[in-house]
Amino acid sequence: MPLGAYNYLARGMTGAGVQEMQSDLLSLGFTLSQYGADGNFGSETETAVRNFQYTWGITVDGVVGAQTAAAIKQAVEMVAAGTWNPSTDVSVSPAVASIPKSYAKPISIPTVAAPTPGPFGLDWKWIGIGVLAVMAIAYFASPKEGGEEN
Repeated sequence: MPLGAYNYLARGMTGAGVQEMQSDLLSLGFTLSQYGADGNFGSETETAVRNFQYTWGITVDGVVGAQTAAAIKQAVEMVAAGTWNPSTDVSVSPAVASIPKSYAKPISIPTVAAPTPGPFGLDWKWIGIGVLAVMAIAYFASPKEGGEEN
């Protein structure tokens, strides 16, 4: 079923255009399990639109603008023609599969040098804890003002 004559749908909108878009998303395998194609563009529909946009490699904003509407129409036409099966090809849509491999560059993760050990090869946090322990002992062992000294 091709999309109706709309080029903008967003959260909070209602009507036949929203319902038609929801039906198309359902036919493409995107989930609207709580309300289905009810004609109300709510959070569940926005999530399905975002998932469609992500799958098809287009800007993920949860709004059905001209680009998303055209992509949904293309997907529905491909399913009708039998050139794409969303049940078996959900991980890679035709649009994402056509992205040249040169764009998929590996990322490099910078390495972080290990911290320099403290005296006697101890970690600095243990030295800090030891210093605090010595200070606590010194404080509590010292005579208090106005108290009796032994």
